[in-house]
Amino acid sequence: MYANCTELTKLPSFPRKALESDFNLYDWPTYGRPLFALDTIHKLSWCHLLSSLFMMMPKTYPWSSDLQIFLNVYNGTLILHAEDSSVLRQCLAFFIQCCYQFKTVFATTGYSGIVPTLVRVYNQNTHNPVLTQAIEFTFRQFYVMHRTPFILQLLGCIANYVTTNNGIIGVGDEFYRIQPGAVYRLLRVISRPLDDNLRILELCNIQKPLEALVSLFFILTS
Repeated sequence: MYANCTELTKLPSFPRKALESDFNLYDWPTYGRPLFALDTIHKLSWCHLLSSLFMMMPKTYPWSSDLQIFLNVYNGTLILHAEDSSVLRQCLAFFIQCCYQFKTVFATTGYSGIVPTLVRVYNQNTHNPVLTQAIEFTFRQFYVMHRTPFILQLLGCIANYVTTNNGIIGVGDEFYRIQPGAVYRLLRVISRPLDDNLRILELCNIQKPLEALVSLFFILTS
């Protein structure tokens, strides 16, 4: 498994090849929808491959900057196909699995690699109750596992992107801007139990229900 991950990181086309999409083809009247569905399957196949690799890796794997390369495959897939419930479920389950499996990394800096994407997708899709509830549930699991370190990383990595503009955020450059209302809603719900409507935890090879993984004393002394 070490060799497989190492070989992937050496490929100049990774993770670009895993995320490539020709959006012009999806507007094709005859074959646009089938091609879009095929692209979704392509992204899911990559996600399943990486998930299988990660499941077999030990908790003490010496991650450096390589972890972000793999997380970017899921980040990109979620941005492209967030409103597909199967993609959403797979991506959120992978994030929870990573946070559980590599708890020390995520107790310090790991959340900065996934939280900005999740908050932006949440901010862009407040009209979709299935998606927003699933992300809220996922954030609740993050909070249960890492408590204060998660909150600190959450606020730290999105602080520069929160806007005071009350207008509607577009899909272009403004995708990176986050409405304060979205952050408030996420912070408000993570303190109480939430239903796992998409059965996200069923895809995770973890102990259930989740409990705190790392004590604050460990974080301060590590």
